[in-house]
Amino acid sequence: MEKIIDKIKFPETWKPCKISKLGKVFKGKGISKAEILDSGLACIRYGEIYSKYGYKVDGTHSFINKDSASKSQEIKYGDILFTGSGETAEEIGKAVAYIGREQAYAGGDIIILRPNEPDSGLFYGYLMNSDYVVQQKFQEAQGQSVVHLYGKSMDRIKVILPPLPEQQKIATILSKWDELIETQTQLIEEKEKQKKGLMQKLLTGEVRFPGFEEGWEVYKIKDLFNLIAGKDLLPKHYSTTRTETHKYPLYSNSLTNNGLYGYYDISQISKNKITVTARGTIGIAKARKKPFNAMGRLLVLDPKKELNIDYCTEYINEQIEVFIESTGVPQLTAPAFSNYQIIIPSFKEQSRIASLLLAIDEEIQSLKDKLEAIKLQKKGLMQQLLTGKIRVKI
Repeated sequence: MEKIIDKIKFPETWKPCKISKLGKVFKGKGISKAEILDSGLACIRYGEIYSKYGYKVDGTHSFINKDSASKSQEIKYGDILFTGSGETAEEIGKAVAYIGREQAYAGGDIIILRPNEPDSGLFYGYLMNSDYVVQQKFQEAQGQSVVHLYGKSMDRIKVILPPLPEQQKIATILSKWDELIETQTQLIEEKEKQKKGLMQKLLTGEVRFPGFEEGWEVYKIKDLFNLIAGKDLLPKHYSTTRTETHKYPLYSNSLTNNGLYGYYDISQISKNKITVTARGTIGIAKARKKPFNAMGRLLVLDPKKELNIDYCTEYINEQIEVFIESTGVPQLTAPAFSNYQIIIPSFKEQSRIASLLLAIDEEIQSLKDKLEAIKLQKKGLMQQLLTGKIRVKI
């Protein structure tokens, strides 16, 4: 642990301290998924620390009743909540500061630090996610398939603390960046909501562009497309190092060709097709405009007639009612999907609708790119502020 700290030059006025000395360390308890309500007493479950929160919590997403609360652990303003388990050592121990004023509770697998100085809680929320603290948590993590971080680890993890006024100024600066991130996130959500509302009207013909009066036709998927099933990889196709270059990329529901080579049993597909996820997250359609390989997690739709694949992709994503066959793992099969109905206007109207929706997609992507840039800038500033490379004026 000492080596990590020794590699960083901190200001002389900053003082080293073990996390356990910053306050009282104890554990959350209780709160199963079945106990979660839409309203009631505020609560935080450990999985939500990864998925729903940044480095601070001032309002929760989940709630429980009084009976569940009586078996759980109450948290207070300024408490720091650490995830006590995770799938990898790298992600273990993510921390959030609870800065809400309402009564709230923490579920199991959460380690709680109640600071001696509650007003330092927000600063600690950022500090516990700094690179040098994360590295120490990584070294403390134990386990194989599920990795754990225990409360006793807080006795071995060190932080370097600036004076209280500097802590508060750093926390204020980083909070402003969080507000900017939140605003940008809300812009994206609003734009996506606008697109969804517009899609529902355009893809059903409720709203039409001037100059288009032809009736729309109803088809089954099998009347418009040949369905091609992707092929699963055999173990011999997996490699941890790149040994050869392949002409076409590999697509699954979430995979590209990183680390997967030797496409001997994979369907090679030409361009201008649609892929639909058949397992995992079912029914997500994507337009593929370049040649590619498809794994068994995908169904490939090969147009039989002139179709705008962007229009068809948007239609499937918006309107599909997923057909699931229960065979242990939920999946979408070609026979089931082939009978799904799709409404098709003329090719020109398809293209006009697709053009507008793609333009909105570009706006959304631009907003997302800006959000990632803001997050990256904030992360860099955060590391420099929390190690004293950049000093704040008090």
